[in-house]
Amino acid sequence: MKTNHKMVVLICNQKELLRKVHCLLDELYDIVEKSFIKSLNHLLRLQSVYCILLYIGEESVVEEIYLNKFKKSFPLVPLLAITNHNSLELARKCGKLGIDRIVHVSDLENLESEIALLCSQKNIFVSLNDLGIGIGTERGSFSELLKETLEIIENNYITLISISQIAEMMDVSECTLSREFQKYSLPGPKRMLMYLKVYHSSLLMQNNGLNIREIASLSGFSNDKRMAECFQRVYNMPPGEYRKQMNKKNMIEHVENINHDQILMQ
Repeated sequence: MKTNHKMVVLICNQKELLRKVHCLLDELYDIVEKSFIKSLNHLLRLQSVYCILLYIGEESVVEEIYLNKFKKSFPLVPLLAITNHNSLELARKCGKLGIDRIVHVSDLENLESEIALLCSQKNIFVSLNDLGIGIGTERGSFSELLKETLEIIENNYITLISISQIAEMMDVSECTLSREFQKYSLPGPKRMLMYLKVYHSSLLMQNNGLNIREIASLSGFSNDKRMAECFQRVYNMPPGEYRKQMNKKNMIEHVENINHDQILMQ
């Protein structure tokens, strides 16, 4: 799988539609094909998914029970339905099922823009650029080992739990990995991973429909206590207090103008 592409999951059994979607999106996304909604939960706990595409045809049987469970477990993952028929009944059904957008098969040429629009509204992805790493040509001077490691952290920070996982994926020791970061005067991989999770959680704080425990899970923390510890270390306040201040203008300006270098060196 290409590490620089976002993952889109396509749930469809129609071969012709699968071919069309691949032609439209292959250069932009890593497309993972699934036959059933019930297989999503395991995948999303292991990978960061950008968007779910679900085919609903006249002959389709929507797995409503599994879809409802999926939406409760992963409320921020955008869900787009592709359909071959138009009806008010379908629109109402999709709304009840928590489907965010509908695209007719005759409008597939607009699929790319529809995904981009939907994901800009729902998805939150933090990049290393948000930490001031990799901006411009800076990352070009890094070793291949470091560049590949940074890509793994950037694309999988929600599902990664420890540095040992990264070292195993790169087939090197943890000490070798840490030395590589030190060589380029970068914060260690553990600190970088922690801050990506914390910054992600701070953005989710703007969604008042999510409680702290849900935000911790969506940001890749093992539990809300661990998130609170890391959050306090970065923002010098607990998550609950941070959320209370989010509506204040000075807090919003603080988030937008935050000095990432200073925080990373704490």
